[in-house]
Amino acid sequence: MYLILSTITALLECGPIFLGIRFDYTPGQILLLCFAYQFGNLFSSGFCRNQMAVTCGLSALFLLPASLIRHPLWLQHGLFFLGIVLLSVALQNARGQFKGTVSTVAKRLARVTGFLLSPVVGYLPVLFFALCPAIILTALWQKDDREFPSTDRPAYFHAMWQNPSCHIMLWHQLHYFSYAYGTILVFYSATENAFLTMLVFACTWMTYLMTEPLLHFLFPARESTYTRRYLFIGHTFLLLILLLLPMARSTVSFAVLWILTGFGGGTVFAITALCREAPDYHQDILNYTENIGHFAGSGIAAIWALFFPDRLNMLPYLSSICVIAVLIRTIHNHTRKENL
Repeated sequence: MYLILSTITALLECGPIFLGIRFDYTPGQILLLCFAYQFGNLFSSGFCRNQMAVTCGLSALFLLPASLIRHPLWLQHGLFFLGIVLLSVALQNARGQFKGTVSTVAKRLARVTGFLLSPVVGYLPVLFFALCPAIILTALWQKDDREFPSTDRPAYFHAMWQNPSCHIMLWHQLHYFSYAYGTILVFYSATENAFLTMLVFACTWMTYLMTEPLLHFLFPARESTYTRRYLFIGHTFLLLILLLLPMARSTVSFAVLWILTGFGGGTVFAITALCREAPDYHQDILNYTENIGHFAGSGIAAIWALFFPDRLNMLPYLSSICVIAVLIRTIHNHTRKENL
């Protein structure tokens, strides 16, 4: 069940892009739907089973009518936005109950599969928004209501603020989500091929997933001492690629540079390792930090697209500012530790 839910999360994350393309939404309206998914993702835990069942049902009441109407456009878009937020909340809560039941490799492959299939949401929205709540409800009822723990978000935020390494993770997530969805739109506008676009996007994830095992294979005896070097070198490389991306002269060169960003972003494992060094480290706090970055980054991208719809190709420059912040925070934290 976890693999199915992981695939659906990827479909719901990128599928709204092609949903918006189908209904001739502006870039800003499309990226607002991506933001809706990440907004719901902020509440990925802490609700009981019955609350999630109601949330899931409400999402269907918004999404199914929105898939069938065309006018007025603001109403359709508003229904999609609210429905995606609610569906994301229910989906993430249900998915969280099955963590640890499958291998990391299988989980990541399920996500990549979902990204590859995400254009289907644009072609068959009614079918997707009917099946998705049904699958989530099935998953929810496989778990006892007592297995849904509460979440102390104010405490998580305080702990995130106190951990300097979490600041690095926050900037890292901001960099990715401030440009990722917009770049999908840029590549699609150049190719007008949804599945080719998502194939290249999936390749960026493959390079991302390859980075950690590749580095550990190349430096097996020094992986613990090279954590900050991985982080610094990887993000310096990432910064270079992001600065080159808007200057790509052809679709092929753009695709190659886009895929290469995965190698730089893949050094995120080093940030996770630094976060775990904190005495008060907790996985839920790190997850919360990442979700805040997803939310804020996608929100920044949506605002940019609303004001500058013809300048989506400039989003990598915005992302590069966040990467510079990662590098600065990394140097600062390292210097501070050396002086202690």
